[in-house]
Parts: sequence; C-alpha cells; structure tokens
Amino acid sequence: MFQKKYVPLIAFLAGAVVTIAFSTYATDIGTNATITGSLFATSTVVATGNVLTFGKLGVGTTTPTAALAINAPGNVPGLLVGSSTATNFIVDKNGSVGIGSAQPRAQSNLDILSSGSTREYLRGPADQTHYLIFSDLTYGDLGWISANGSAASSNAYRLSLSTGATNGFITFNPGTGSEAMRIASSGNVGVGTTTPGSTFAVSSSATTTVQFGTTSSTQGSCLQLYTAGGTAYRVFIAKSGTLTAQQGACTAAH
Repeated sequence: MFQKKYVPLIAFLAGAVVTIAFSTYATDIGTNATITGSLFATSTVVATGNVLTFGKLGVGTTTPTAALAINAPGNVPGLLVGSSTATNFIVDKNGSVGIGSAQPRAQSNLDILSSGSTREYLRGPADQTHYLIFSDLTYGDLGWISANGSAASSNAYRLSLSTGATNGFITFNPGTGSEAMRIASSGNVGVGTTTPGSTFAVSSSATTTVQFGTTSSTQGSCLQLYTAGGTAYRVFIAKSGTLTAQQGACTAAH
C-alpha cells in the first residue's frame, strides 16, 4: 500500500478498522488491496475497478444488518439507477419504488412511468392460476383478480374478479366515482341500486328505461325468456312494430 503526496486527515489503523476522512486530500491504495477488517469512509470513495466485499456493506450506517444496508440522510433517495438526466429505477426515502419515475407519487408503493404505452407482466407457469391480491393488516385478503389458462380445459382462458368474503360485492364506479352498477354476493345485478332484490334490478331517479333494439333495417328485436324447466318463450317486435309473445327461442330470422 502506498500514498500520494497528499495525506489523509485521519490515519488508518491496520488490521481491524481502517478510517479514511477525505477532504481535498487523496489516498491511493495501489492496484490491489485487501482489508481484513472494516473500512470507514466519511467522504467520497472513487474506484475505477472492482470493489469486492464478502461481508456487509453499509451506506449511511456503521452497523449494516444485511449484505447491503442503506440509510440515506434527509431527502436523499436510498437507491437510484440511471444518470443525471434520466432515472430508470429509484427507491425514495419513504421506501416507494419508481420505475422510469424520478419522484414516485405520494402514497404509492410502486410508480411506473413510461413515455409511451405501458405493458406490465405478472407471469408464471402454464396450467396454473395467477393472482393479484388486495389485502390489509386487519381483515386479510379483501379481493383479487385471477387469471388462468389451460389448453386441456374448455375454459382455455379465464379472468376472474373475486372478493374475500361470502357477503362481498363488486361495484363499478365510472365518471366521478359514484356507484353505477353492483354485483351482489347473491349474484344479483343492480343498475342504479345498491340492493338488487332480483336477478337484474334497474332503478333511476328519473323515468327508468331499459332499451333493447337493433340497428338492422330488415330485422326486429327479440327478448327470450325461460321457465324453470328450460322451455323458451320469446317476446318479439317485428320491424313493422308488431309485438308478439309466444313459445319458442329467438332465432336469426327474428
């Protein structure tokens, strides 16, 4: 080990601990150097080759508890991959992760920013069900989106939206966020109502309208109903406006 003409502000203790305090001075540790104890740097360390450690590396801490432990001061990010003009990956002081985003959004654990269309993958082996699960520390799994694919199944590809409780329900809240449609735990569907009391319930503060129609200039509209035994009945409106109700299924001729 040799030194340039500059002198370190604090001399090193060979063996267990080596402390180097850099200012405008520099210390040159040869081509190869082995330190069998701990190395403490209170300023900048520049390495033009490889830095190898078989112990724990601490940044901002003298007691690292992992192979790499970072305790960033102030508002300094804990980890950043990129350049002075572009951030590819960042872990900010709150632990939020940004991919392509230099400043992950508040209350976001993962913020992905792209200059174009995005496509994120959750991938796993074939013939398995894959889950995106939403959970909290009190009630456990609240709900999940699952998908599976099987070449041997008639349901080759399936996407499911599920809740974590037998009395759970699924809502659709477009626009300003107000509930517009609900699927209750019973399977009943409600539009404009949060308590659908039948298989399909529609409610409105104005005149309630349920519309069935066709854009064809040669066909009418047909509503098909079934009995418990599976017998089909149809309510048919011909293009002329004639309304008929009779036994039988709707067909392309209607």
